[in-house]
Amino acid sequence: KIISIKKRESLLDSLTGLLNRNAFDSLKSYKSKQVFCFLDIDHFKSINDTYGHDIGDKAIKAFTHCLNENIRKTDLAFRWGGEEFLLILRENINEELDVYLILERIRRCVEAMDLTDIPKFTVSIGYCYHESKTEIQELVKKADLALYESKKTGRNKVTRYKE
Repeated sequence: KIISIKKRESLLDSLTGLLNRNAFDSLKSYKSKQVFCFLDIDHFKSINDTYGHDIGDKAIKAFTHCLNENIRKTDLAFRWGGEEFLLILRENINEELDVYLILERIRRCVEAMDLTDIPKFTVSIGYCYHESKTEIQELVKKADLALYESKKTGRNKVTRYKE
């Protein structure tokens, strides 16, 4: 199916090239074995306030590069808004795929970045497993709560949602 260029562009974030929230809203189906993950650049406002929005944009682009380098082609990455991102790990989600290790690899990649004109920064991550018959908005909320727990307990960490 051919999607018009204008329609495709309306589903992509112009800064990062990732899918945007409109793309998330337009997705129709979610398989039962998926993991919803929220990622948020720590103290991003201070990067913008201290170094300016151009450097903030470079930090977001650097983060996006790190994210893209550490996910699989089957996964979906969205720029949710500002410095917050949603990642959906799809396909072959089972006990053999260690979701925590995938997310920890992303966290370590961000932490290790050492770019000349961008200050060092970290990322906090929260995630939850898709449960059968759970509404998508509930999964997003649970991943967001896990992210909040990462932020509340020190930032620069990965937290799984627990009831």
